[in-house]
Amino acid sequence: EALVIAKRWRGARSFQVADILYKTAMVEREAGNWTEALQLYEKALSIFTDTYGIKHPKSISAKRQVQRLRYSMKEEEEEEEETGDQEQSILSVKKAKKDGCAKRRCIIS
Repeated sequence: EALVIAKRWRGARSFQVADILYKTAMVEREAGNWTEALQLYEKALSIFTDTYGIKHPKSISAKRQVQRLRYSMKEEEEEEEETGDQEQSILSVKKAKKDGCAKRRCIIS
């Protein structure tokens, strides 16, 4: 609601809107909604940069948050891929054992 009011009274590209976007992004990040947080941080960064310039502390902070979140998301994606590869390997071994035991009529524990 605060975002709607700020957009109406100050304009969609105002620093007040950017502050609200930035703070909302912090909440979303803490809640684990990283994709939503990243989008909000990027919007805030765009507005801060246009309003204050790239060297302003708010712009720098927003840029840092975007970079950190992207890094964390990339790490998580790589971990998921690695976990998926490990699970696939385990399933392959289990299937091979099952196929081998079926031919020899042994019991899989």
